Amino acid sequence: MRIVFLTLGYPLTERNLYTDLVDGFIEQGHDVTVVRQDETRSRGDVGVTYSGKVRILSIPTGRLLQTNFIRKGINTLLLEYRFLRKISKHKFEAVDVILYSTPPITFQKVVIALKRKYQCISYLLLKDIFPQNAIDIGIIKQNSLLHRFFRSKEKKLYQHSDIIGCMSPANVNYLRMHNPELADKKIHVAPNCIFPEEQKTSVNKKDVFNKYDIPVEPVHFIYGGNLGKPQGVDFIINCIGELKNEDSCFLTIVGKGTEYYKLSNFLLKNNITNTRLIEHLPKEDYLELLSCMNIGMIFLDSRFTIPNFPSRILDYMKYSLPIFACTDNVCDVKQEICDRGAGFWCGSDDIDGFREIIKNIKSMNGDALKSMGKRSRELLIEKYSVPFVVENMLSKINNF
Repeated sequence: MRIVFLTLGYPLTERNLYTDLVDGFIEQGHDVTVVRQDETRSRGDVGVTYSGKVRILSIPTGRLLQTNFIRKGINTLLLEYRFLRKISKHKFEAVDVILYSTPPITFQKVVIALKRKYQCISYLLLKDIFPQNAIDIGIIKQNSLLHRFFRSKEKKLYQHSDIIGCMSPANVNYLRMHNPELADKKIHVAPNCIFPEEQKTSVNKKDVFNKYDIPVEPVHFIYGGNLGKPQGVDFIINCIGELKNEDSCFLTIVGKGTEYYKLSNFLLKNNITNTRLIEHLPKEDYLELLSCMNIGMIFLDSRFTIPNFPSRILDYMKYSLPIFACTDNVCDVKQEICDRGAGFWCGSDDIDGFREIIKNIKSMNGDALKSMGKRSRELLIEKYSVPFVVENMLSKINNF
């Protein structure tokens, strides 16, 4: 099977859930060409590189991430045109499946053009329900011109997708409820996934903690990921304030984003000593640090009405960490981890609930936390491993 994968999330130098997914298809004997953005250029020819058996086409797009809102908006609006213009000049030998992920939702014309040219199946990996997520946290106004424009794009993308893979059962239910015109048979669960390799066992925790000036003795919590409006940084700040006098707890935050300096300024102003904020780490260093932690944290803004399933939870599971999720009420991470005894959950507007969970964790011994972490990893292998998800996706494609 020949697959063309359109995405903004495929790195050239590190691994993530998309590189793992592509390698999963390669291992099954399929041919994959990745079409990704090149943010370092806004014009020029398509870059062609190879990573093992994967051919990678890089389309000049200009900055889409880590830039100001105006530039990001302009380049996002031009994204579809730039992809379409460059891909139309590129001849694929054959295409059986177009695989594409949100964000963005503006691949509609590219998908239509490829389907018409190659008579192939179109498969959407729905990782981001936009524009509703932007409305929930106040970035876009309900029923505004911008909302109506992007909602029209969203519905057309769904319409021209033969199959839609959602991150979780709650995602499936949300999509069906708000888009009743979609046939049930085209929607299924295709969650985020990674390869669950065994974690390193040779890491010296004391050396790793010394490297980042982190004390060895406390219970170690970690959050790794974006620090933007979707994470509800105000609640993260409230949680840090709650932990301020807890010498037996230490929180390490690794990430950057639009709210990074808000968090950094709070730590400096209040002389917080049991939280360490690290703006960026290479993936290998981050995973080394992760392997030394006790609990992995998830934060999502309480205002979300769409169910999210953050991909960073997978690395926590991979390293056998219990999950402590602070999210909105519609997110089904709660059911996933709590029903399996793999972690803790509280609403991301419930500081009293957060306080009670911290109290509970402090009363637990190390073996109890390790048992929760073991169940966390078992959950990854059972439902979020690349072989399982790829097999599920291929079954859906073959039965289309």
